[in-house]
Amino acid sequence: NGYGVQIIENNGQYILRAVPLSDPENGKAVSETVSDESTYSGAFADGNMIYLVSKVSSDTRIRVMDFSDPANPVRRGSIEANGYYYKPPREYLSLYRRYSQGEILRMNDSILILTSSSWYGNEQNNSIKVIDFSDPDHPRQISGLTFYGDGIFGYFMNGNMLCFSLIIAGENASQS
Repeated sequence: NGYGVQIIENNGQYILRAVPLSDPENGKAVSETVSDESTYSGAFADGNMIYLVSKVSSDTRIRVMDFSDPANPVRRGSIEANGYYYKPPREYLSLYRRYSQGEILRMNDSILILTSSSWYGNEQNNSIKVIDFSDPDHPRQISGLTFYGDGIFGYFMNGNMLCFSLIIAGENASQS
């Protein structure tokens, strides 16, 4: 539609500005929408949809904003996921989270995979959540798996398959 979205911070509020792609720095914004999120961790886009990633208590919220009409953006649905996922898809902005490794991977246009490896003391909790955004007004978790292990690292997508490296503890034991 010829417009992009800038996210700026002003006095603790995050503002989404729809600006012309021909001159994003100096072009006049056709809309400015104050985010209803009090924290902001990252964002990524899929066509006219902007996905805002924010921390809510000890969880992560992903809010969908529709910029099909840049002058009149619409807040769509949101979903909260247990844990912190501060690293949006690799082809977009990346922000690492503080005490664990987590990232958001795109399976296809409407499915996101949230991965997390968190440490609580000496125990590691590995989590995978599959979120369906095909209805942007009602995103939903369609699958999930939590398991314990010594370390899962290097998540990546290969088509519709999620791949990762697993570290197995023990005397000289390591597999990928």
